[in-house]
Amino acid sequence: MKTGIVFYLTDHQMMVYQVTKTELIELQRFSATEEGPDRLKKWLLGSPIQPLLTPVSLLVDVSQEEYDLGSVPKVRSHHQKTLLQNRLRRKYPNLPYTFAKIQKQAKKTGRLKHSSDEQILLTALQKPEQVSPWVKCLLKRQIAIQGIYSAPLLGELLLKSIKSCHYCLVIGHVEQPFSTSGDALRQSFFQNGELVSSRLTALNIPPDADSIHEQYASHIASQVQLTLNFLRGKSLLPVEQTLNVVLFSDQKHLQAMQSYLNQHTQTKIHYQLWDIQSFMRAQGLKKLLPYHHLSLLNACQIIWQPQVSHYGQAGDSFFFRHLRMRRGLQLAGIGIFLVAIVITAFSIYNTWSLKQQSLITEQKTVALTQDFQIMRDRQKVFLDTHYDPRHIKNAVEVAEALRKRNSTPVSSLQWPGMQLKDFPTLKLINIQWKVEDILNPLMKKGSNISNFEKKLLANRMKKGLIKVKQKQTLQLNGEIFPFNGDRGLAHRQVLSFITRLRENSDVQVIEHNMPLNIRDPDKTLRESFGKNNIANYGKAVFELELIISLE
Repeated sequence: MKTGIVFYLTDHQMMVYQVTKTELIELQRFSATEEGPDRLKKWLLGSPIQPLLTPVSLLVDVSQEEYDLGSVPKVRSHHQKTLLQNRLRRKYPNLPYTFAKIQKQAKKTGRLKHSSDEQILLTALQKPEQVSPWVKCLLKRQIAIQGIYSAPLLGELLLKSIKSCHYCLVIGHVEQPFSTSGDALRQSFFQNGELVSSRLTALNIPPDADSIHEQYASHIASQVQLTLNFLRGKSLLPVEQTLNVVLFSDQKHLQAMQSYLNQHTQTKIHYQLWDIQSFMRAQGLKKLLPYHHLSLLNACQIIWQPQVSHYGQAGDSFFFRHLRMRRGLQLAGIGIFLVAIVITAFSIYNTWSLKQQSLITEQKTVALTQDFQIMRDRQKVFLDTHYDPRHIKNAVEVAEALRKRNSTPVSSLQWPGMQLKDFPTLKLINIQWKVEDILNPLMKKGSNISNFEKKLLANRMKKGLIKVKQKQTLQLNGEIFPFNGDRGLAHRQVLSFITRLRENSDVQVIEHNMPLNIRDPDKTLRESFGKNNIANYGKAVFELELIISLE
């Protein structure tokens, strides 16, 4: 729930409100005299407003506020701020609380001389001494002032809730109607939903006067007529246009006003009467104060819809910037803490996963060791066999890795095995099998793709999204058995075997050693009968390398 503290300043008093999502609570009020800031200072010592922690907003609704329309050339956004500041310094050279705003809907009224110009509204507080004592009091207590706002400018937010026309005059009470402190009427004139002018007039009707409601209606009608003459005199309202008056007040006052309008004809003036209590409930306030006036909604709008400060200076918002930086650092610290938790959890999960894999591998090793021991006990042939559990574990890990790569020597041995059955004299002594992935041309050095693209390609290959070709190599070492001494016959038998193997286009055969070296017969004799080859003495040995490409 969004809550906040709003200080509401009028010509007669300062009121402190706590705004929630559905309720407006009055905390305290002080008279707008010389003793008021001192009483506020004492009250802050025991208030719920904490220095450097609780942001507050100051809403100003006074009579000494000036409004002036002007035009400036249309410039780029980064030059607008400088242009408006220069215009404010020329218009109000000695006033600290000033504000300028570009009115984007001004071209619809047709009042600009040049299409390249933009209409601006300049506002200023003519009596800064009404505001500065309260601001100094808050700053001495290190209260974070979020901004200083103008009540008439915030009235633009309320126009979205009523069916206002191009030329609209909104009238509402500033303080409690007919209060002893001095009630006043705020009249704000809007063109196309943007503020043009506003004035504050006293409601000079005694609270105990007879026929108070009738006098109220007569007073409203006379003030509207004066405002109409003023607007037409300033050329803010064309003569052919009708002034649409929106009046917010209590039910009894509205009934009296409706009765007055039925008896008196209004020329070029159209009234809309709104019950202030019903309107405030429609805006979201469920619990209302004993008194109601339109400016209370402006106090709520500051909290519900945060706005840019109107009159706030750099020094006034020092503690608020400190508070915002502190909150930003807290959020950054929380974010870093959450990221650290995620990284730690991920590391713990990886450690646990590796531990589980290790346990599974150890279990498989133990099971295979037990099976081997049972087989060894059953067959006397292996009684003298020596084994090492580490070798068994390595074999299990190699088999598991080959299974994940879908690589087994069965597919490689299938074709040579089918051919060997037709050559009974070829005896294989040793078989070596090796498998490797054929590197994608894009992954090789010198390719035109970046390292990031190479990593992405490798990751997709690892997940099986891209088919990887494999090259399997078989090293066949064998001899002709039985061998009758005829090396030419043995050589022809091996050649026939090689020719049969080459019938498969996926098989490439490389001859490393043959029973007979045709180019150098003496070399065959040296290799077969030499001193360094005693193991092959009198044998017709051969050594072949088969390269098999698979997908």
